[in-house]
Amino acid sequence: MQGLVVLIIVILVIVLVLQILGFILQITFASLPAWGVAVPLILLSQYLFRAHRVEKLNSYETLSKMMIVRVDENSNKLNWSLGESQVEPYINNNAAISVFLSIVIGVVSLVIILPILYQNGAFKGLQFFDDKISSQTGLIWGYILSGIIIMITLGISKPKKSFEKSLKERANYLTNKVNTQLERIDELRSLESSIKSIASKLKASFPTDYQTEIQKYIDANKVKILLDSAVLNNLIARNIKQAQEDKSHLEKTLKLYNTAEGFYKEVSYKVIMTGSMPFVTILEDIYGRLNSENLKSLLSMRKWKEYVDVVNTIIEVLKDLHEQSAQYQGEGREKETATYTEETDKEKACKILNIPITATNDHIKRAWKALSFIWHPDGKQLDDTKFKEISWAYDVLKRERNIT
Repeated sequence: MQGLVVLIIVILVIVLVLQILGFILQITFASLPAWGVAVPLILLSQYLFRAHRVEKLNSYETLSKMMIVRVDENSNKLNWSLGESQVEPYINNNAAISVFLSIVIGVVSLVIILPILYQNGAFKGLQFFDDKISSQTGLIWGYILSGIIIMITLGISKPKKSFEKSLKERANYLTNKVNTQLERIDELRSLESSIKSIASKLKASFPTDYQTEIQKYIDANKVKILLDSAVLNNLIARNIKQAQEDKSHLEKTLKLYNTAEGFYKEVSYKVIMTGSMPFVTILEDIYGRLNSENLKSLLSMRKWKEYVDVVNTIIEVLKDLHEQSAQYQGEGREKETATYTEETDKEKACKILNIPITATNDHIKRAWKALSFIWHPDGKQLDDTKFKEISWAYDVLKRERNIT
């Protein structure tokens, strides 16, 4: 008996639930045009409001200021995170505004559309069990059900999380945009490596600090470059261009240096064969000039033309020395000694310029030009005394040879 009672109660509950569900379905379909319009309008308004707020936020650099930006020293890329203390109040406030606007839009939609549906008889013929429901009651239930659907929509849309997601997407977009440009720093690294290799072959120290200026700008403008990275882009492009130009110049100077060094070795053999100490002294001076810090400093100061002029002058002096060595082997040591001791000032001048007493006028000019350039007071060594000594020696030989 007790089981029968329970079965009857269950059946009654099921019937009641089915009736309620049927009634709800009737109201749902009757009010469909109202909440069917309200829901898309709510979702659209949330999206537009969110997009507007995020764009406006970024236009005033507020988003950039909310971001905590760090530079990865290994990859030269920007890493970011949102500052919770700044982001949380912003998200809460805007989410609240979004919900309020959504409710207003939803209510307005229902207030406008449901009465129209009521006037067109959408709520006539509704039944609950066998009882007919009046249109007015149906309208009220239409408002209630539509309101519930709107609240469910707001819950599903999650305005707060949507705002946070939009902020992160925007922040990620800004950072990736900058990181795409920073990838070009890898090209700079490759150029720097090549330049260091060439400089080592030239036995010179060359400044390869192309990334330093870029790194300083990033550190000082981490927030600003997220909004406008044009300056950073131009800075990177300018440094890449400079590195490419430096590499090209260094390759040319290395080729010239190798030519001079190879010729020096050839002339050295000839000079050693003569056994002439004046020639050896000249050879030692040429070696000193070819490897002098003054000459190397021209590279670090990017004075390419001056470097080329000095090395070409050294090559010319080597050519003269090569010719003089050949002549010396035919004339013998005695003639040189006799000629070399004719006049004290002339002897001293030749020693200063490191040339043989039999040097030609062109040889004298080239030797003076090379030495005066290296020892000029404007150079790195700033040896004014040495420059005056070289000038005196050249003046003596000019008078002696009537060099014009």
